Amino acid sequence: MGLEEIIARISQEASDQAGKIVADANAEASRILADAKARADSELSSAKAQAEREVREEKLRSVASARLAAKRELLQAREDVIRRYEAGIADALDDFAKSDDYPKFLIKVIDDGVSKIGKDAKVQVNAHDKALLKGKKVAAEVSKEEIDCKGGAIISSADGRRRVDNTVESLLRERGDAIRLKLLDQVFADGSKKTGS
Repeated sequence: MGLEEIIARISQEASDQAGKIVADANAEASRILADAKARADSELSSAKAQAEREVREEKLRSVASARLAAKRELLQAREDVIRRYEAGIADALDDFAKSDDYPKFLIKVIDDGVSKIGKDAKVQVNAHDKALLKGKKVAAEVSKEEIDCKGGAIISSADGRRRVDNTVESLLRERGDAIRLKLLDQVFADGSKKTGS
């Protein structure tokens, strides 16, 4: 399984999780919108009764305030979805680091980094991965210094001037913005269809 295939698989799993989170968020957003609409309707009725005694501007302010509160609640629900998505990605990375495919992935990202740095490359991995590499043929020297990451490797030249960050966090970060934008687009697009905005 190639590096791109593994990254694509991680992205697909993240996208699948994002789809579930989007569905949950849409249900939550619908509930919040219904509650907000009920509150807005109640406030609107009160504002109409009060409008007989007060100027028209006061009525408009009350309605605007109710709409603003509903929008704030919807935005908070969307932010909660993003937080759940990010937590889900972290869990998926942990699961991937324990999978049978992970050792092959680790060797591939090391080989990729060594091909970019050259034969004088030095490889840094976390403690778990250092144990995985024992007894395996690695294209460069594995440093005694460990790094704090979920997986993958940092490959650097002997003089430290050149460096390739092939940690899973870095690889995901490269594609994470696109995944996050897709999730936000789905959440906001679905929410705007329901609210009519």
